[in-house]
Amino acid sequence: MLDSDTHGIVGVGGTNLASSGDSISNGVGDSYSLDDNSDPTYGLRISQQGYEANLIDLLNGPAPVGDIHNVFNVANPGDRSNHLADRIASILEQQADADIIPVLIGTNDAGIKNPGPRPSGLGCTGAACDGTYFDYLQQIVDAITTTGKQVYVALVPPRFGPSGQPPFVDPENDPDGRNAEIRDYNQVIQTQLTGHAVGPDFYSYFLDPTAGVNRFFLFSENLHPGGLANQVMAVMWNNALNPTNPQPLPYIVDALCLRLVAGGPCAAPLTYKEDLKEVGDDLFVDEAFTLTSIPSVLDNGRWLSTANSDRNQANADYLSFEVGGSPVTVYVAYDAAATSLPSWLSGAYVDAGATVATDNTAAPVLRLYRASNVTGTVTVGGADATTHGAGSNFVVIVVKP
Repeated sequence: MLDSDTHGIVGVGGTNLASSGDSISNGVGDSYSLDDNSDPTYGLRISQQGYEANLIDLLNGPAPVGDIHNVFNVANPGDRSNHLADRIASILEQQADADIIPVLIGTNDAGIKNPGPRPSGLGCTGAACDGTYFDYLQQIVDAITTTGKQVYVALVPPRFGPSGQPPFVDPENDPDGRNAEIRDYNQVIQTQLTGHAVGPDFYSYFLDPTAGVNRFFLFSENLHPGGLANQVMAVMWNNALNPTNPQPLPYIVDALCLRLVAGGPCAAPLTYKEDLKEVGDDLFVDEAFTLTSIPSVLDNGRWLSTANSDRNQANADYLSFEVGGSPVTVYVAYDAAATSLPSWLSGAYVDAGATVATDNTAAPVLRLYRASNVTGTVTVGGADATTHGAGSNFVVIVVKP
């Protein structure tokens, strides 16, 4: 098969999808390569990044019968709704065998610096719609449906801050009004746009203050979902396309809370991350130390990456998170050269007999300590590194059987 940078006419038979949009659909931010190949049963799909290979497996199921379904990534980083409107005819020509066009566009429309975010066009009529998000999105939908293809339009995920700048402290009420504009874009998709099916609601999954949801920790940075988040997005797309046979969302560790002061509030914004990891990935969120070996006991683990600069935090409620109601194993990777362990670690965790290796010369080997059959809320104390002779902070990995 072809990678995401090849725009040829591909895929015959089954139901073919051409995933269209911006860098989010393209998969920018997804550094986890171990899920970039679909099941070879389906005719190996190799992609550079994104949710498409996962979606192929979901659409085909564990034992496909008959024609194989394919998903091709034709999304272009940097695109806004007007760019996709300009390109859609070319996409439809190149992807002539595509039956369904999933569309996710709008993040960059909300980020236009001058003269400001693109107006949504919510409630507009006639010439007042010209140049709005609604105008361009309707052009896209009309171009697709005219060819007899189906189009699904996903609700735009939130922006957690401008590219390359600090994240918003309160993204729902960000000072630039970017997410207010995105919420209007999503109303356009739900109530005003015609000729389409409404796709997955990525906004509410990643940010829904009314439900206490802020999953910025699943984003690689302010604008782009990470590898685990792309697996979530694949399932959400599958469930929108197959509402009578929905699949469970991938397991995530939820409700991460960092307290830099004992008994204090959760830090906002939380810059710690949750993702899937492989050799070569960064260990911490603030320093470029990479993983050089990972034991098999951590396969498919959810890595909670801390900041190495927080290695001397000593409060007992430093980091808490929810692992859910089904038992999981929680691993803490702590400097193997430490002269002692914090009491919270030595008291509740046992030596797992395995290590993680990194290129951090101050702590090249991290020993794994394990707590089994864990449910509910987990709280771990700070590394208190200097006190215990450790050269770095720890990280947490949660493995669900």
